[in-house]
Amino acid sequence: MSIELVPVKRSEKYILENLYQLYEYDFSEYTKLDIDKDGRYALSIDHYWEGDGRWRPYFIKVSDNVAGFVVVLLEDMDLNPDPDHVVYDLSG
Repeated sequence: MSIELVPVKRSEKYILENLYQLYEYDFSEYTKLDIDKDGRYALSIDHYWEGDGRWRPYFIKVSDNVAGFVVVLLEDMDLNPDPDHVVYDLSG
């Protein structure tokens, strides 16, 4: 069994959005967020690709199958040539 982190390509964004729906459901007990009229949680992850470059989304793959995701935030990237790497979201 192999476990690897694979950067999420923009063309794979829809897969990450689907995984985020499950992630939001798991946390809805605490966040009190509810689904919209289409049965989905309102969320946007466009900034991972369109923002300031601090976001690094990865799929967690086990034996080539997507098992979850992790989003890493590079904090203080604009001030520090070696920014802190912060796990922002993790599911899997």
